[in-house]
Amino acid sequence: MVTRAIQNLPIAPLELSTITIITWSVSTFFLWFDKPLNILTPTTLTLTLSILISQILKGRG
Repeated sequence: MVTRAIQNLPIAPLELSTITIITWSVSTFFLWFDKPLNILTPTTLTLTLSILISQILKGRG
């Protein structure tokens, strides 16, 4: 893309898409290192809902 800019050529949508995919892939790769691995103690989340799932499904019509 640098050579295209030097030669004043337009950037094709395919090139732009490729650069975007590469950017997101590299970002994901580096952010993946902070993911916890080999977790031995599970964390249980308790949720209290004021509405039941069956009430939500009835409201769908």
